[in-house]
Amino acid sequence: MRLQALMRLLSIAALALLLAPARPGHGQGAAPPNSGDWAPGRAVQPAPGVPANMPVTGTQRVLLPLIVTLPSVVIQFGSGVDGQNNLIDPGTTFTYGITHLYYRYTVAGAAGLPYWTEWSVDGAGQPQLDDSGTIPSASSVFTNFLCSTTLGSCGQPVPRGAYQVKFFINGLFYEQVTAVVH
Repeated sequence: MRLQALMRLLSIAALALLLAPARPGHGQGAAPPNSGDWAPGRAVQPAPGVPANMPVTGTQRVLLPLIVTLPSVVIQFGSGVDGQNNLIDPGTTFTYGITHLYYRYTVAGAAGLPYWTEWSVDGAGQPQLDDSGTIPSASSVFTNFLCSTTLGSCGQPVPRGAYQVKFFINGLFYEQVTAVVH
């Protein structure tokens, strides 16, 4: 799924670059020399009959390298948090009897973009657990917990089951992780 999001983003960016008109003076210069015309210390001259600064028309295209850094998302689960808000017993498998299932989303490279999560337990959607908002900074950490699927009081153990969360940024799927309480 991450690869699909990357390919979609790269396709859109490549199409935008291909359709963008070239601007006069950008990427223009002397024509490359013929292999026999070059020698160390010798200045490169434009090919005969080809001006060094040709005007650019709307039909010419300039291809530029595209470097894209996609946002990253890491999802972790734990049975609690310590005084520094670090997850206790991080993992994806927990023994029945824990009273809280903590989760942490670490998001990088998506400041100002909208996000949302979709939760399911044993394959059944749990919209009351879903979350959404705007990613506040270049590196953001969200830590929270659940103790029941009904969001009720937290006195009983977390019910047995497979707790899956999917994380989306700006409409694109980025990550999913499942924690099992057995």
